[in-house]
Amino acid sequence: MGGDAPPEPGQSTAQLVSLEQHYLAFADPETRVELIGRVTAAENPVSVEILGRLFQNERDPDLKLALLAAVMVQEEQPEEQLAVFASGLWPLQPQSVRFMAIEGLAALRTPAAMQTLRGLRFDADQEIRTAAAEALER
Repeated sequence: MGGDAPPEPGQSTAQLVSLEQHYLAFADPETRVELIGRVTAAENPVSVEILGRLFQNERDPDLKLALLAAVMVQEEQPEEQLAVFASGLWPLQPQSVRFMAIEGLAALRTPAAMQTLRGLRFDADQEIRTAAAEALER
């Protein structure tokens, strides 16, 4: 992958789907991080959708965090971002992933994101409840 051209702003959906397929084909974390960067830089409305699918399929907690961070920097796609962050809140996700998802929701500041954070008041994990409450206070 290292010799590939850098991402081009405005990459087509087909090019992004190709990057997604490459991501799924390569288990190497460094290659996956590079591909996350290329999808993030593409400036295409489907970038968040693709990052969300990759997040759903990823098992490595560090790569899950990288995918959430990539979703956080996307612009003007709050509904799609909300869906990805909400999936990062599932109780079976690693706690670090859940914390990052809370940060993503807090950054969105949409009514739906705030409602999702309020829903964490009853989470089984006290640290998650606290993080959500702190995010709501900001």
